Amino acid sequence: MLLHAFNCMRKFYKTQYEFYSSYCLGKTIYERNGFDEYPETAYSIFISAIETLPEKSLTIIDIGCGNASLLKYIISYTKKKIIPFGVDFLSASIKEAQSYILPLFSNNFLCVNAIDYIWKRSFDIVLFDPSILAKDDINTFFQRIKLSKSHYCIVYVYSDAIRMLKIANIVEILPSFVSDKNILYVTQTEQISLVLFHL
Repeated sequence: MLLHAFNCMRKFYKTQYEFYSSYCLGKTIYERNGFDEYPETAYSIFISAIETLPEKSLTIIDIGCGNASLLKYIISYTKKKIIPFGVDFLSASIKEAQSYILPLFSNNFLCVNAIDYIWKRSFDIVLFDPSILAKDDINTFFQRIKLSKSHYCIVYVYSDAIRMLKIANIVEILPSFVSDKNILYVTQTEQISLVLFHL
C-alpha cells in the first residue's frame, strides 16, 4: 500500500514536470512563467501583503519560483530591501532566473523539486503555492517550513489551481498550526487567493 502511494506521488511529479516544461517554450518572460499576459494585478497583491510587515529588509524564498518573475516584481515595487532565493524543478527556468531575471542573485537559485528541497537556513518569508505538490505531501511540506524557523509564510493559489484542489478558499488548506491569531493578511480575488501568516 505504501509503495502504491509512493508511486502515485512520483507519477504526480512526473506529470507536473511534463506540464510545466511546456512553459519554457513561451515567447515572453510571463509566458515562460505560465501566464497568457503579464500578471501585474495578481503580483501586486504580494506587495500589499509584504508591505504590512514591520521589517525594512527581508529574505524571501519562492518555492516553485519558475523564472523568478514574481521575485523581480517584488524587488521592483516594494519599499523594502529584498534578498531573493528560489527553488524550481525546471532547469531552464532556474537558468533564466540566474542569467537574465535576477543575475545579481544567481547563487540564490537552486534546481530541485520542492518536496526534495533541504532547508539549510531560515528565511523571513517563504512563498509557497501548495498546488505544486501532491496532496499527500502538502502537510509534510508545511511542517518542514515551520521547522526551518522561518518567520512568515505567504501561501497563495491561482484560481485555476483552486478549482483543481476542489476548495472554496485557501484557508481550507492551511495547516493546523495556523489560527486566526497568526494570520496577518488574507485576500481572494478572481485571479488569486493569498494568506500571510506568522510561523
